[in-house]
Amino acid sequence: MTALPRIHIVNGDSAAGSLRRALGCEPEAVVVQQDVLSCGPLRPYESIEQWNSERWNFWMLDDRDAEDPRHELALPANLRRLQGCEVCLWLGAGLSDQLLLPSTVRLLDLAAVEPAQLSLLDFDAVGLGALQPDELRRHAPRQNIEADGFDEL
Repeated sequence: MTALPRIHIVNGDSAAGSLRRALGCEPEAVVVQQDVLSCGPLRPYESIEQWNSERWNFWMLDDRDAEDPRHELALPANLRRLQGCEVCLWLGAGLSDQLLLPSTVRLLDLAAVEPAQLSLLDFDAVGLGALQPDELRRHAPRQNIEADGFDEL
């Protein structure tokens, strides 16, 4: 049996860099949510386009010099690539990390993407960007989300 491709989703570039070092994986194996979800509107969006437009407009009003969060390894740009993959969400205890779970499930739903498997890796740290690669390697076992868990999220 062939192993499913595994994609890791993490909140922020710092956490992504540490995770890539911890796992020794290629850059494209880690998808980054660069949008600080604890700031600005998080409405019940009806499309990916609406999500991108409202979130981008919020950040551009705040900082006209902000780096474009829609780069090639950002989560909204990579949703289709998650189809049929094993998707691992890496979560810290902080609000932005905790919002990564329901927002990712909603984005997957809006994009009509069904990963073959979705799992979580939870850490007590406020943000995973503060952890060293060896601390990320010592994670607890992944928690799988069953099909009925998607509806709850």
